[in-house]
Amino acid sequence: MIGTRCVPAFVSVGAMGTFGLVLTATDALDRQLYPFVRAQRFTMLKVVTGWGIGRPWTFADRARVLAMTPRTIVRTIAGDPSYRAGAFLYPEPKHVIAETWPWCEIQPHIAIEIGNEPNVTPGWNDDMAWAYRYWLEQLLPQMRHVYPDAYLIAPGPSFMHPGAARYLEICADVMRGFDAVAVHVYGFHSLNEPGVRDVRWAYDRLFDARMPRWITELGIREPARDVNRLALYRDFTNQLAPPWLGACVYHYGADRQINPEYHVG
Repeated sequence: MIGTRCVPAFVSVGAMGTFGLVLTATDALDRQLYPFVRAQRFTMLKVVTGWGIGRPWTFADRARVLAMTPRTIVRTIAGDPSYRAGAFLYPEPKHVIAETWPWCEIQPHIAIEIGNEPNVTPGWNDDMAWAYRYWLEQLLPQMRHVYPDAYLIAPGPSFMHPGAARYLEICADVMRGFDAVAVHVYGFHSLNEPGVRDVRWAYDRLFDARMPRWITELGIREPARDVNRLALYRDFTNQLAPPWLGACVYHYGADRQINPEYHVG
């Protein structure tokens, strides 16, 4: 818990304003992703264990990605209801540890984001939120034991789906035991809309200033994809102040098939 353990290496130096990118799909890490990351001066990269490169991740792939930026967030598919129609709806420890082990074996102080937007599952209700809370509570001590140097980020809900605020209310006490919380921030036309401010307010209401917030998905649906929109993301990130530490823009996808309105690469 923040305040009871050493600050992990993930945030030990100049984290505030960290500007990151979410990898959705690439055919070539060296020919496609790396030149874009370097050209745009991203200092953090977020990847997902179950997809992103069109084939199973290899040791060489993982090592290459981990070396691209000073910070890497690895998100799990366990706890993500949008993956394979909810096949791994809850963050069960056996699944989370199995899929993150190959990454932590290379970089023990890696950041791990558990799952993704629990409330996007159809029929989401309080009972499901309590079940999700149960698995988060079971997972945390096991992760601390297996990965003592890892930086653990609790999953955030989607405020574009019902039940986001209620999920946070039910799970907040367990989430406070993680090193940080994930926040997904989307605007329709800008990042100054009331809805964006409401998302940040919801976190500030439930978590005190000791609990770091990482915006692990950041996007604007409009205007259409262009360089100026990426500049807007960078400006927004530069204006963050503690406990808001950084943001990952959504997303780099070479195939441009998933959410093309948010595509930046």
